[in-house]
Amino acid sequence: TALAITLDPERRRYRRLSTAALLAVTILLASGVTSFWMARRHERQLVTREMGTISEQMAVWVRLADSAPFPQAALEQAFQGPLAHMQRLVAEGHREQELLMTLSNSLALYGTYLGHPGRRSIGQSEKGIAALRQSLEVAQILGEVALDRWWWRGFTAEKYDMLASILIEAGEYNQAADAARQGLSLLENFKATGAGYRNLASIQGGVYMTLSRVHFHRREFEECLRLRDLGVASRREMLVLDKNARPARYDLAGVLATRGYLLRDMGRLADAHRDYAESEALIDTILREEAWNLQYRWLHARNSMELGKLYLLGNQNPKAVVRLTDGVNLMRAMLKDSPHEISSLRSYALCLSWLAVAKSHKGSNRAEAGALIAEALQVNQTALDRDPRSAKTRDEREVILQNARDAGVVRLVQTSQIPPR
Repeated sequence: TALAITLDPERRRYRRLSTAALLAVTILLASGVTSFWMARRHERQLVTREMGTISEQMAVWVRLADSAPFPQAALEQAFQGPLAHMQRLVAEGHREQELLMTLSNSLALYGTYLGHPGRRSIGQSEKGIAALRQSLEVAQILGEVALDRWWWRGFTAEKYDMLASILIEAGEYNQAADAARQGLSLLENFKATGAGYRNLASIQGGVYMTLSRVHFHRREFEECLRLRDLGVASRREMLVLDKNARPARYDLAGVLATRGYLLRDMGRLADAHRDYAESEALIDTILREEAWNLQYRWLHARNSMELGKLYLLGNQNPKAVVRLTDGVNLMRAMLKDSPHEISSLRSYALCLSWLAVAKSHKGSNRAEAGALIAEALQVNQTALDRDPRSAKTRDEREVILQNARDAGVVRLVQTSQIPPR
């Protein structure tokens, strides 16, 4: 009892010692917890600063890639070290939002330069798909710690959009549609106000355009057009919200051109001309401001090819020859120093084959058309050798072979059949 302890000196001494020991242990534990917390806080601050540095390095890479050729060795050097370091931190248990966000973004960026059709990629679609899947895995972990749920939804939906785009390049249309719809499901019911609206609406418009490509390849043109109308409307809205900024003009120019070739294939030639005229007007202003940007120059070259095809359909062969020749010359100049970029190679091969058709219709000799078709087949084969999984490259070879028939170059068709996948 309390009285017995009070009267017994030994028991009083034991109690004092026990109390002192408990107090000492408590102080030590508190000190240890404080030290651990301070160490973790310092570590988190170091990780945050480090992620800022890596993000800046990635931004520099994007600027360089937009203005100069980038061989695969440069791509690997830019990404492999930072990716391995960040993946090691995550494996060790780090869950800082900045780390997870930077890792997911870096994996997605790496994947786009490997195989995304919207970038000047090196055409490794399988590796690009793997990188985007890893990016989404990290995004799911990020969802456990992200404080802003709508921000995270937009962040993750954007990665689904990128994955869907590369899956389309590989001919995996069902998987691509699933990925795009998963992205759209994350963006349901966001408010049409607030600071995050512009970002979410822009991402949603991009996913509409990607999903439309699945319907295009399935020849479901009406649904494709519905989605592309939504995409164009979204980019027009972004142009206003971004106060006519250059990237917003480029985005609108791109989606107008994409809707243009759909309208052409639907037989709506006047509507297609209208979209291409607006796209080219936007690109013209952009190139006057930033002529060094290869992304902008490449869209201009692609537009030249697509307009040439449009003139061919309208039986305006002289105009078709002029536009397709411009396209070939523009693409050839850009490929001179960067022959490894598969998206550029593929467009160049197609442009050569359409020029052969236009020249044959204009009355040029068959030898000239034959030389153009031979080069087109050689360039297409180079692209196919680099990325055998690319369904788009195989489809384009069939287009080139049909163009060879239309140009009267039958011998090349007979000797250049594409092998089975």
